[in-house]
Amino acid sequence: MLEDFSLDKNTPVPLYYQLKTLILTQLKDEVYKPGDMIPTELELSTMFDISRTTVRQAITELVQEGYLYRIKSKGTFVSKPKETNDVMSSYYSYDVAVQSTYNQVIVQVLKKEIVPMPQAMIELGAGKSGDKAIYLYRRRIADGQPLNRTETYLPYSIFSHILDEDLENVSLKSLMNSNPKTRVCRVKRTIEALPPGKEDMKVLEMEEGSAIQKMTAIRYNEDGDVMDISYSYYRGDMNKIEVDVLYPKQDK
Repeated sequence: MLEDFSLDKNTPVPLYYQLKTLILTQLKDEVYKPGDMIPTELELSTMFDISRTTVRQAITELVQEGYLYRIKSKGTFVSKPKETNDVMSSYYSYDVAVQSTYNQVIVQVLKKEIVPMPQAMIELGAGKSGDKAIYLYRRRIADGQPLNRTETYLPYSIFSHILDEDLENVSLKSLMNSNPKTRVCRVKRTIEALPPGKEDMKVLEMEEGSAIQKMTAIRYNEDGDVMDISYSYYRGDMNKIEVDVLYPKQDK
């Protein structure tokens, strides 16, 4: 445990870096395992006789690098390995990866309602001014920890039936694939790295200074019609984006 070690104050190596390295070693040796809470800043400060500012710098860097995560008013915990979102190889690969990584994955439907069709969908030809859309707001929780949140808009004229579906136990994927006319054949994605907004901090239980990955996805059926637009916000400390680029073969 950390209390069994000490820092060398006679070396030019910064104390915060020594502490960071020590904590990393403990994590790699699984002294502290995913989900475990590490000592508080005050406890670490007292344990190693260093300032809380020094401790905070070490912890903040480990949080930014994804090794630890903070829960407001609770403490600092060891992260699970980041979930890899392979955005190129498969439309639904993220769902499969999450299920295989975590013991329990829950989808919560925060909102499901009829709204005016967003201008972005109208401009893409999904409808016209005055048309309606279905708005879905969902959150995925993995082993008790918020993982991401997603806002989805679907044309009401095509998907009105999903208002009666239990989308916490039936996936939107399966509903879309059940009809050849709504089966997704192409996805256009845009990825941005952003600081968390108030909604992210509230719904994903994040703190200021953290990072999120925002992914905008436009899905098309076989005829090229827009099926939906989704805005997904992934916790940066629990997700990473992986892109696999294939280059065309060159003639020798």
